Amino acid sequence: MRIRPGQRSLQLLVALTLWSLLSFSWPILSWLIPIVLTGVFAAAVREFFVLSDSLRQFKVTRTLPSPVPRDQPFAVSLIIENNSPSSWSAEIRDVFPSVAAPRTWLTTAMLHAGRATTVSASVRIPVRGCFTFGPMWIRLHGRWGLLEAQTTYGTPQVLQVYPESMRSEEELAKDAADELRLLDQLRYSRHRGVGTEFESLEEFRFGDDPRRIDWRTSARCGRHIVRRYQIERHRDVIVLVDCGRLMGSDAKQGTKLDCAVDAALRLLRLALRGGDRCGLGVFDDQVLGYLRPAGGQRALATFLASLYDVQSRWRESDFGNMFATLQSRQTKRALVV
Repeated sequence: MRIRPGQRSLQLLVALTLWSLLSFSWPILSWLIPIVLTGVFAAAVREFFVLSDSLRQFKVTRTLPSPVPRDQPFAVSLIIENNSPSSWSAEIRDVFPSVAAPRTWLTTAMLHAGRATTVSASVRIPVRGCFTFGPMWIRLHGRWGLLEAQTTYGTPQVLQVYPESMRSEEELAKDAADELRLLDQLRYSRHRGVGTEFESLEEFRFGDDPRRIDWRTSARCGRHIVRRYQIERHRDVIVLVDCGRLMGSDAKQGTKLDCAVDAALRLLRLALRGGDRCGLGVFDDQVLGYLRPAGGQRALATFLASLYDVQSRWRESDFGNMFATLQSRQTKRALVV
């Protein structure tokens, strides 16, 4: 706890200075100075104990939504419980991470005795990553304004800032709808199209591509038979994210790396929904991380945890090193993005 003189103490100091000057003309005034100083000192001691006791009976809790989307406003709430027998008008301050807007927050609130008071602030963090919120502090002014006391509360809290497309309300609603749809439609379906994976043989119909006629089968059956193909599934998709120095330049909606991370996560989510197995590599002048291909929507959480806090470093990108690592660890045919 820190104690400092209040505004009333400074005013009394100025008044006593003028009083001491007047005592040269009226010596009788000098006898009153010790009496006034004794009274002021006694009042200051009483204020000190009252302020100390009240601050010890405060309990402050910070509420943070985690994780939050990048560059989107979110609420930071402070719940202050006043367990002292007196009500106070307090100054409350919270210090946010250096990249946050605003950097600091200062407000005044009335803390009623025996009640909890909630104050909130809107904060925005334009950078992905993991950030720490430090302790909060509360300042009280004495009843007579002789002293001011302040102390800190709480412990540092960590906040995760994710790419905005992965944590927005719209995207989360889509994820929930997809999960319900998967639970409601657990059945096998054929995805026919212009893929290259063989699916079946069927009799030729008007409009079929003549180039897909299987002539050997047609000769055995005595009629035209065509090959049906389906869209490839259960393939390996490897997404490589470059974190070199050029990716740190501004792209109006964040850096180029922010756009790359956002695009990579969208692609990974789409491929996983389609039944493919996905892997991830992160590199600059060296390989910063590599995840082997895995399937299922649970893998997306692993990719998100690996990508949300990657940052561009002042290093030249070495694609050869990344490709050499990929070639040694990925022996199966895969699509590399």
